[in-house]
Amino acid sequence: MRIIIDIRKSPLLLYEVTDEILKMNIKCILDKDEVYGYLKKSHYLEILLDKTLCVYGEQMIEHYQTYLTDGSWVWSSDINHYFFNHNFALPKDFLEYIRTLNYIPKSYNESYDDFILDKIYDSRYRLNVDIMKRKKLTF
Repeated sequence: MRIIIDIRKSPLLLYEVTDEILKMNIKCILDKDEVYGYLKKSHYLEILLDKTLCVYGEQMIEHYQTYLTDGSWVWSSDINHYFFNHNFALPKDFLEYIRTLNYIPKSYNESYDDFILDKIYDSRYRLNVDIMKRKKLTF
């Protein structure tokens, strides 16, 4: 499952991003390069050593079960590709958060990884969707 999760909230706020959503929710933004720079500076939380085909069929990209984090949000790593190359519209509250930090991620300590993983997983490799509030992407 491709995800974007706001882990600052309780319950956790989960956005499920399907292939259809990737293709439908397109929006150009003026600060695209700055937002992408922020996304690229994020930390790998969990890595699946596999690639997947872009839903547009053009190239192999990082698998959506590889997760990135900035310590406040967790997202599937292929979101970076769709945002930059196909103008996928990130959730408004995620964009607002990035902008409030002036596109500079807070310092991140890797010891925080286990805390985040425990927070989002029911048991290893299964998202605990029971403690997450699901929200449709609206743009």
